[in-house]
Amino acid sequence: MRHVMLDLETLGTLPGSVILAIGAVEFNGTELGETFLRTISLKSSLGLGLKIQAETLEWWIQQDPAVLQAQFKDAVSVFTAATDFRNWFNKEPDRVVWGNGASFDMPLLEAMYTAMQAGPPWTYRNQMCVRTILKVADVKIIAPSDKHNALSDAVAQAQAVQVACDKLKVLNLLSN
Repeated sequence: MRHVMLDLETLGTLPGSVILAIGAVEFNGTELGETFLRTISLKSSLGLGLKIQAETLEWWIQQDPAVLQAQFKDAVSVFTAATDFRNWFNKEPDRVVWGNGASFDMPLLEAMYTAMQAGPPWTYRNQMCVRTILKVADVKIIAPSDKHNALSDAVAQAQAVQVACDKLKVLNLLSN
């Protein structure tokens, strides 16, 4: 499948912030495909020079402790997560990446790759914004029960984009 929904869990909202988890799912107009999920070691992210924003850390501390603990379970180094994601993403050429906001998921992940002296696995021409298409179609994301899980959020966002494309009669936008 050519389209990939990306979702991050982070310790900041600005490029250069620590990324706790990368979640992604392949999708087209009617189906969901393979998934990707990696949690990232806080120590390796800080060692790379990524930053924590106090406001975001305070927000996380107010969440259910189990949800916060899940962000650190089975964590791998930032380099392993970035390599794994690149390999997963690039298994098909010319993929389109979607993020929930043009100024969040992709810019933060791009900043992580830049800190590693690498580029993201997608080209700038293949970036799409979930918020824009949902606003145009007047569609809402149905929040998953697994709150603040990057993969669950990516799946919910992909499903909302499928609904929006169907409503707008632009399913060809999601063609393989």
